[in-house]
Amino acid sequence: AQEAQGAHAFAVENALRITERTTYQAMEALIHNLNTMNSRAGAQVPFSSLNYGTDTSPEGRMVMKNLLLATEAGLGQGETPIFPVQIFKVKEGVNYNPGDPNYDLFKLSIKVSAKRLFPNFSFLDAPFNLQYYKPGDYNTEVAYMGCRTRVMGNVHDRSREVTCGRGNLSFTSINLPRIGIEAHGDVK
Repeated sequence: AQEAQGAHAFAVENALRITERTTYQAMEALIHNLNTMNSRAGAQVPFSSLNYGTDTSPEGRMVMKNLLLATEAGLGQGETPIFPVQIFKVKEGVNYNPGDPNYDLFKLSIKVSAKRLFPNFSFLDAPFNLQYYKPGDYNTEVAYMGCRTRVMGNVHDRSREVTCGRGNLSFTSINLPRIGIEAHGDVK
């Protein structure tokens, strides 16, 4: 019986080590592919974003940790990967305080951000985000696309204020300084 327990412990430890390494390689491949595969018009790489930080499952934690470690390692010559734009979601009771289940990942995300400028951070407890949050429902955790689009509010249908299944069809940039100059002081 003790021999079987030892064999089982060895198998579990070995399987976890292999899975950890494979997950790191998968995150490394994701980052490299998103920074080198020209698949958009004009031979551009996909403008992609990942929001993460609140999954406390062992599998989710493994993916997040290895994504952060692969980001920290950088691309081939150590260059900082631009894509995917990464947003680490910060939430009390999940990762913000010592003792929270993902606090170690929050600390790692800060370390990686200090070196690579990513991930960016989204504070789910900020009043403008917390108003949407329902505990246990990841679909109510505010998400961001790229470096500027906040995905959540829905003025047409408040029952559909969710993150999943949302996106941009197009973007519009407004040159407010030019509009102000051309107005010549006319506020109307």
